[in-house]
Amino acid sequence: MKNERTLTKNFLQIMQENSGMLDDQQEMSRSEDFEAINKNKREAEMQLSKVENKDSYTIRAETLLRQISQSPKTWSDIQASIEDFRNNVNKRDIFSGTATPVQIGMASILFILFELVVATDLLIEPVDVNIIINTFKSNFNTDAQLEALELLTKELE
Repeated sequence: MKNERTLTKNFLQIMQENSGMLDDQQEMSRSEDFEAINKNKREAEMQLSKVENKDSYTIRAETLLRQISQSPKTWSDIQASIEDFRNNVNKRDIFSGTATPVQIGMASILFILFELVVATDLLIEPVDVNIIINTFKSNFNTDAQLEALELLTKELE
């Protein structure tokens, strides 16, 4: 009988000791879970911030592009802008690394359309301009791009 009590007492003692260990392990697990949740929260906030920045670039670019497209321009405005562009190109030693021949070739279609509108009876309709703006507005994703767009907008005013 004494052996049974001793066994029961030892069993209960072991259970209490293990219970404390389980509590410590559960506490550590909760702490690790809390750290993981905080890490995920920080990462989500960073991603949301990037999306919000992207949205602000897109909105600002769209506003400027619409402003340019909706204000009439004279030949002297365009000629001055073209001359400024030519002077800037001649002065530069370094261009954007993304200004590859392929990129320049794809962008030249816009220049060709401009020439055709000016030199022939090709018309560009508001819907065409809206398609171009809606296509390109989301491509703006840096301060430098927006600053360059703002500068060009001011030059054409």
